[in-house]
Amino acid sequence: MGPAGATRAIHVARQPIYDRAGQVRAYELLFRGTADEDQASRRNAYATSNVIIAAFTDVGLSSLVGDRVCFVNLTREFVVGEIELPIEPSSVVLEVLETIEVDGEVIAGVKSLLARGYPIALDDFVWGSGHERLLPFASYVKLEVAGADRTELATTVARVREYRGIKLIAERLEDNRDVDFARSLGFDLFQGYALSRPQISSTVGLSPARMQRLQLVAALADPVVDVDKVVSMVSADPALGYRLLRATNSAATGIAGKVSSVHDAIVLLGLRRVCQWVTLMLVGDLAEASEDLVSATLTRARLCRGIASYLALSGEAAFTVGLLSSVSEIIGEGPGDMAEKLPLTDDVSAALTAGTGPLGAVLSLVKQYERGDVRALVDGPVPGDTFALAYLKALAWVEQSMRVAIPGAS
Repeated sequence: MGPAGATRAIHVARQPIYDRAGQVRAYELLFRGTADEDQASRRNAYATSNVIIAAFTDVGLSSLVGDRVCFVNLTREFVVGEIELPIEPSSVVLEVLETIEVDGEVIAGVKSLLARGYPIALDDFVWGSGHERLLPFASYVKLEVAGADRTELATTVARVREYRGIKLIAERLEDNRDVDFARSLGFDLFQGYALSRPQISSTVGLSPARMQRLQLVAALADPVVDVDKVVSMVSADPALGYRLLRATNSAATGIAGKVSSVHDAIVLLGLRRVCQWVTLMLVGDLAEASEDLVSATLTRARLCRGIASYLALSGEAAFTVGLLSSVSEIIGEGPGDMAEKLPLTDDVSAALTAGTGPLGAVLSLVKQYERGDVRALVDGPVPGDTFALAYLKALAWVEQSMRVAIPGAS
């Protein structure tokens, strides 16, 4: 585990949604600020951003929901497009929160999301709130059962049933009487404490370098995007580089492919998708990264690149090996376990999991140099003076890369 401030705890809760036969058909993903938080402390853009980032990059969607669909709460910022969603429609149902005031902008936003293929759910639906204007676009409507006037609830169910194709979800089922009543009204799906309480998944992730991402968003917004500059900026942010590699292996992207470097991940995702992820991380992240830890991580990655280039190997692939080996140490996850979650090429995966192959040999040499094990390098393939020069060049590159507070710094 890395030093204090280098990592942050990441929590996301999931609550099952059952069908009439008692089978789990979906999960709602919920924000949690702590591992023992019973209720969500926030239902805002911060919460939504953290849920999406945790589910699709930090924890992993397959670990959370398997092959089932997940429901994610959306605030107004996401509905109207102020914050873009970097996830594919096949993996989620978007819940429009009951706290959103439905106006022309919201209706246009819901239509746009629907046109892009996202299924829409109306959360905590109440007839007369204005949200009935969204019924023509909804695939799901969630109605609270516990504490509701049963005559009014039955009337609402009947009115919603007039809209074809909508599945009704009974939520806030707190006891067996609520469940029985919901079943009697013909609800399609069921969710609540009487069936299952939210289950919290926790992991450890890198704290972000937020200023770096602000610069990156600005670079991505340039009408003429310099791809090499984007790759350089992403490479200088270990947490971001790791997350983008995870994103290429996530159901969020709807793409498949093997990558050996950050450059490959950016090309595979596309600059627009990279910009969406970076923007979302800026909204969701709060803590600053430990500068010393980021420096050490980048130095290892850059030194791996330099040594690999000397040996006529792929410098970008070696950079990725160095980056991910450090990330695995920081978050306390075995490199083999990490490699399984990433769409890595065989040579990169072998270097990480078993230390084998030419890239594994490069990583081993760099780690020996870090330990000051000079004797182990005497008979190695890289002369000592070459190694020392590569190390100094790596330090200089890291120092330059971390001068990110001044916009436009190269």
